[in-house]
Amino acid sequence: MDQMTEPYMPAKIVLHPTDFSKASTVAFHHALKVTLLTKPKLTILSVASEGSEWEDFLMRRFKSAGHAQRFLSVFGIITSHFRVGRHLHKASGYRELMKSRFALWEEAICVEAIVN
Repeated sequence: MDQMTEPYMPAKIVLHPTDFSKASTVAFHHALKVTLLTKPKLTILSVASEGSEWEDFLMRRFKSAGHAQRFLSVFGIITSHFRVGRHLHKASGYRELMKSRFALWEEAICVEAIVN
């Protein structure tokens, strides 16, 4: 049997090695998309040099790996909602787009319920 005719076995774990570079951020978004679509567990593995200042800064905010994973599982989705590619729009179009994105965000987090 060749690879094309073998039955598909869904992944149980998606492993994302990261060095916190821009390319790694793009790869993280792909890993997150796969995780959201197929529902496996997302494991993030730091491959930055030991003791790097950036890694220490990022991980200092989290109490555990589970805490980091819970934060990162939604962070990518929220971040991509607001990163619309400023360079692709004229100023007026960008302002309107961001205004609508923030309106959607306020609706999603129920700002009125929090304020009132």
